[in-house]
Formats: sequence, C-alpha cells, structure tokens
Amino acid sequence: MFRIFDQYVSRKTVFVVAGDALSIVASIVLGHRIRFWNDPESFAFFTQQPDLTFRCLTILAVFQVCAYYNELYRSQDQLAASDQFFRLTQATGVGCFFLAAIYYAAPELSIGRSVFAMTLLSLLVLTTSLRWLADIAWRTALPKRNVIILGTDEVARRVAEEIRLREDLN
Repeated sequence: MFRIFDQYVSRKTVFVVAGDALSIVASIVLGHRIRFWNDPESFAFFTQQPDLTFRCLTILAVFQVCAYYNELYRSQDQLAASDQFFRLTQATGVGCFFLAAIYYAAPELSIGRSVFAMTLLSLLVLTTSLRWLADIAWRTALPKRNVIILGTDEVARRVAEEIRLREDLN
C-alpha cells in the first residue's frame, strides 16, 4: 500500500494506472504506425514533431480522467471482465467527446481522424488485454497471507470483512 495525498492506494491500482498510461501512449504510436504503414517518412515526421509530447499528454490526461470517473481504478470493486470492458468502453466514448471539444477549440492538438480511429481500436484492445493479464498475474503471483485480527468488537469485524472483500489487500 502506498500513501498518496493522505489516502492509501494499493500496489495493484498503481500498476493498473501506469499500465493504462502506457497502453494509451502505445495506442497513439501504434495508430500512427498502422496509418503510415507504407510511408516510413511520414511516420518519421510524426515522431519528430515538437508538439508530439503535448498531444500525447492531452489524450492521456483525458482518457485517464474518464477512466477514473468511470470507477475503473477503484480497488474495492472486483469487477467482472464484462463489466470492466463496459466501463472501459464507456470511458473511451466520453473521452472522445471531450477530445472532440478540445480539438474544436484547439485544432493543432488533433492527431487526425484516421489515426484517431486506429488509436481508439488499439486502445480498447491493449487496455482490455493488459487488465486481463494484470488480474491473472495478480491472482497467481502474490502469495496469500494469513492475518490474525485480535478483538471481538465491531472494528475487528469490519477489518476482517474488508480484508475478505478486497483481493488487493490479501
């Protein structure tokens, strides 16, 4: 457990947030790579643009905030794969609306329509795959710990129930 802004955050949540960030950036690069598959000069031009970092950070921030508000980073909830995919798709759709508004206000931040469409497709595939692999890895790699809770009061029962419900605390 980490303490961030006076709040405890599990290692799994930090791993998922970082994995989502990497998959978003990888999706942007992959979308450009697919778009300019037969044109390496255009892809090289894309990678050398001075505002590429700002464009990627804008897309990254919008999708991360949308994922957060769709409760994809709550470690208390052990979501089923279908519910997780639904929330991820919903967060991506809302992110598209926000990015459309940003691109309308600042068209120089746009990465292009065809590239954006390929980025969205690869984003859904990469993020879903990463979350699925992270869940499998988390269940298999971390050993179960035995915990003894001393006490019989309501607080002890609440602590035991919280540990039982949250796999990331085991």
